[in-house]
Amino acid sequence: SPMEQISSFTLEMLQRTLESGLYPKEKLPKLHERFEYAKKKLKRNFYDDFASSQLSEAVQVSPDDFGGRQIVARSNLDPGDTILSGELPYAAVIFREFETSRCHHCFRPVGCRSPTVCSSCRQALFCSSTCFSEAQKFYHILECRHTESLAAAPVALRAALRVVLRGMDSSRTDAEAKSYQNILQLLDHMDSFSSDHLDAMRRDVSCLLDLLQISLDPALLLKHLMQFQTNSYAVSDMISSISPSGLLNQQQTRIGCALYCLGSMFNHSCVPNAIASFAYSSNILMVKLSKPCKASEPVCHSYGVDIWRNPSKEDRINILKSKYFFECRCDGCTQEVTEPKAHNDEDKDLVAEADRLETNARNLMRQNSTMQMIPDSAPILKKIASLLDQASKSLLEISAP
Repeated sequence: SPMEQISSFTLEMLQRTLESGLYPKEKLPKLHERFEYAKKKLKRNFYDDFASSQLSEAVQVSPDDFGGRQIVARSNLDPGDTILSGELPYAAVIFREFETSRCHHCFRPVGCRSPTVCSSCRQALFCSSTCFSEAQKFYHILECRHTESLAAAPVALRAALRVVLRGMDSSRTDAEAKSYQNILQLLDHMDSFSSDHLDAMRRDVSCLLDLLQISLDPALLLKHLMQFQTNSYAVSDMISSISPSGLLNQQQTRIGCALYCLGSMFNHSCVPNAIASFAYSSNILMVKLSKPCKASEPVCHSYGVDIWRNPSKEDRINILKSKYFFECRCDGCTQEVTEPKAHNDEDKDLVAEADRLETNARNLMRQNSTMQMIPDSAPILKKIASLLDQASKSLLEISAP
């Protein structure tokens, strides 16, 4: 793999092992060697591995029925095929609650590495000097002087500003200029926004330009603001936490948002044949097929878990129309697809039963000693295993082509 299976988690585990004092002394030199190797790998330019990101040759970009563009298969494709090998965002903004634990540029967790902090504003955090240099080149050299004020600005507005600053960069290469042209061609849906919403966005743009005291075309900034609201991705990662009872909880959590040149060309489907994900806990976008895709068929993923999991066709259509300004015509909305509804009640029963079992287990932990708890919890564990087996079969049936 590009990172040779070295991650910040690996580095943290190695450091904890070294600090524990429990590792066999005769094996410590080898452990130190691995630790230094991991640090060296994590210091290199993470983005270099994805700089040549491209669409698979098995797909192509073509016009869609809504006046935009879409990704279409050239030939028959199989589940697991990589469609987008890893795309760097054109512009991205991390959410405020993760600013102290993740790189502001690539979104990776800083972990136990020595982060690079901007010496001027003392607030912008980066996982490496390379990410700091990239941020300086595209946006931070301006934002640095207005860190506190920009922190209160809407995320979409900050992202739109970064799009403009990068697009107007006088030192950009031909490839950069082409990327910006692709961004400019994205639909902005100006005619679809309500007059009140448009007025609010214009006021935000005006206030931002007054604050920064820079000469930028307000109409261009407004255009990118509208584009970002209908073309951006919510970047997510699996966040771990420890519950009061000592159990490990993991939850998929949104950590920021980003705009992609190629990623923005994938259309939505309520019964998607592809899955979008983010590589190595960063904002690098990858798209793989989850179902077979025949030649000339579009490659589509879902525009949100809340849409994909919603069993009501009417609800999905209304959400997509109000947020993205199109009426969904996918198979899930134009044909009688009963799979989500057929499993909906079943899923609720599974969740309710799992919650009841968890409550019983917690009561056992509070009332009994560990030795007493083991035999008492055996039936509960068997029931949980049975529920998990039912859930996995249910998911396999839903994902079957």
